[in-house]
Amino acid sequence: MRCLGCGEECDGLLMGWCEVCRRAMFLDVETTEDGVLLGGVLTSRPGRATWYDAEGLLEVIRALHIGMLMGHNLKFDLQVLARAGLEWDVLWESLPEWVQALDDTELMAYCVGFEDLRLKALETQELGLWHPTYKEVKGSGRSLRLSAVLGAWSCS
Repeated sequence: MRCLGCGEECDGLLMGWCEVCRRAMFLDVETTEDGVLLGGVLTSRPGRATWYDAEGLLEVIRALHIGMLMGHNLKFDLQVLARAGLEWDVLWESLPEWVQALDDTELMAYCVGFEDLRLKALETQELGLWHPTYKEVKGSGRSLRLSAVLGAWSCS
């Protein structure tokens, strides 16, 4: 089978992810306006990401035993996951058994002196990425050329 992270044929996949990809993963959750978990994305390589609904995301995170879990404003994501039922001590007294280390790109950006800590602003400034607005993605009822709108947003 092919690994969800690297796309290569790998032995010993766990929930579709190989051991190498499980060493460092990036998480981004999506919520309702009320902060209820809708689902989220896990990735370990540029250009490849896997979306999970809320239940699937909780199941995968519990099972993977991730080495380094990274995210932008990871504290928010972890609080959402805890409210949704992911077991761990949200006071950070100890890490749960499903992860060995945590890293937050928003905190890193603050530490090196960036003024605008929003992920889209940092991606545009540092990586030259462009993100469509909600209106551009939603469209106006007419046919929408996603390849033109999505630009740098490519997932396998």
